[in-house]
This record gives sequence, C-alpha cells and structure tokens, in this order.
Amino acid sequence: MKIKRIFAAVLLLIITVTASSCAVQDNRAPDAGNTVIQESSPASSALRDHLPVKKEDGSKFNIAFVDLDPYNETFKLLYYIIENLKSDGWLDYDELPFDPLTDADTQALINWVADNAQSEYISFNKSANYYLAYPPDSPVSPEEIQESLTRQVQNGSIDVIFGMSTAACRFVQGCELDVPLLMFGVADPVKAQLVESTEKSGSDNCWALIDSSAASRQMQYYYDTFEFKNIGSVYNDPAICQMDAYRETAAANEFKITEYHLARADYDNDLDHYYSDLEKIYHKMVNEDRIDAYLLNTDVIPDMETAKKMMEIFFEAGIPVFP
Repeated sequence: MKIKRIFAAVLLLIITVTASSCAVQDNRAPDAGNTVIQESSPASSALRDHLPVKKEDGSKFNIAFVDLDPYNETFKLLYYIIENLKSDGWLDYDELPFDPLTDADTQALINWVADNAQSEYISFNKSANYYLAYPPDSPVSPEEIQESLTRQVQNGSIDVIFGMSTAACRFVQGCELDVPLLMFGVADPVKAQLVESTEKSGSDNCWALIDSSAASRQMQYYYDTFEFKNIGSVYNDPAICQMDAYRETAAANEFKITEYHLARADYDNDLDHYYSDLEKIYHKMVNEDRIDAYLLNTDVIPDMETAKKMMEIFFEAGIPVFP
C-alpha cells in the first residue's frame, strides 16, 4: 500500500511533463509495478483527484535525486517537472533562477528547490542529491553514494528516488533499495534492461518514462527536412544513443550513417584525451567520409561550451548538426 500511494503521489508530475514534451503515440494510464509507459497523455481528472497528498502519517514525501553529470537535456526535463509540481500545488516558490535553454546543473536546481521552495507535501533531500561522474577529478564514489542512499532509506529519510539517465538508473536499481525508483532521461529502458517491457516493469518499485518511437521519428523528421545522403554519428553507449532505431530508419530511407564508437569509460576520466580523439574523428568525417549532416548523440559531449566549440568543425564546412 505504501508503494502504491507514493506512486499515486508522484505520478501526475510525470504525466504533465510527458504531455508537454513528447509526441503522442499511446495513451495508457500507468499502475505501480505494471505499466511503465506513459507516452504523452494529459493527466485524467481521476488521477488529479489523488493530488496533492501527504504520506499516510501526515508527513511529506522525501525525494532523492541521482544523475550522471550536468547535461542540458536532463536539466530541461527536471526543470519542467518542478514547474509542473508548482502548477499542481505540490510546492511553491516565486521563480526558478535558471534558464532551461542553457543551464545544465541538475544538482544545483535540486539544491535551490530544497532551500527555497515551500511545501506541505514533498521535500527534496539535499543530503541525497548525487552526481555519479562529476566533477571528473573528484566525484563522490559509487560506494559512498550507495552507502548514503541505503542508510537514508533505512532511517526513513528517503521515500522515492528520481533517477536521471541510463547510468544513474542502472546504479540505483543495482542498490536494491526498497523504495520506488522513477526513471527519467533513459533513451531505451527496455534495451537497457531496466524494465521488462513497455507494458510491465517487472518490479513494484520501478516506473520508467518510455517513448518507444522517439528516435525513429526524430531521424525521419531530420531526413524529410534535409534529405541528406550520409549522416555522421559518434556514440558512447549504443543503447543510450538508440543506434538501432537510427539504423532502421536509415535502411528504410536508403541513406548512410557513418558511425564511430567512442566510449568515454575507456579514457578513465581523461577528458582532454577523449576530446582530442573526438575532434580527430570529426575532422575525418568532414574531410574523408564526406558526411553531409551530423547527429550529435546524447552522452557524447556533456559540456555545453565544449559542444559549441567542437560543432564549429561542421558549421565551417556547411554541414547541418542535429541534436
């Protein structure tokens, strides 16, 4: 009962975000532990009747947050989740001092809300707000994060965990904590083996945001608009970057994807070496592979300023870049 009540309490904020950010594919209302898909359906009035609510003992729901590193796309998702929480009466504040178009630090956003927002219903836990891989020179170790999460779940300081990114959700799931995990910013939760299928998570403690055709629609839109013949793509994790979906779209439309696999994990946090090799690949794509478009995959360049600088290689060659 406690798990289902927590899911009911946090469900609406997810639905309102997907309603504003994804294209409509399916309209299925999730139940805790069974349905893991909510592809851009507005919340029903029946669901709204449950919200906002407090815990059964009258206290607030305490939310932990685990992300991989600063990244604008995941920041933007979290930003609008929080804005919808405000709109639906879960919490209150004057104005978020962040720009969702350019900011990337989700940890800073969580900390600001924890310090400045008022709520009778939820609380973001600053002592359970983690990056797994940032800053690269001195991150909190995974062992320390797992110990902290486990201790705070056991003492009742955490009721639900927001996982942001495939790596973060894999990590939290591996901690085997007896609280709900809501998974955001995961390109393909099924292929990443975080959930059993798009219809069933396989666990009463897991819910995943899934849009099963997003990558295919994205690539089809780019192709229909620009009709490129050879699009370049560098990827870190093929599941995160949804390379299978891109390849299927390429085969159906008979265009080529020039692919390079570059795993950041192989560089042991030596970003200078990583970016140097990535830059060499970019020049090879332009000068030897003769690409006429480039797809900037997620998780390849997490730093916005570095991304802007390196995209100049394509801009100077007149090659369009698609995020």
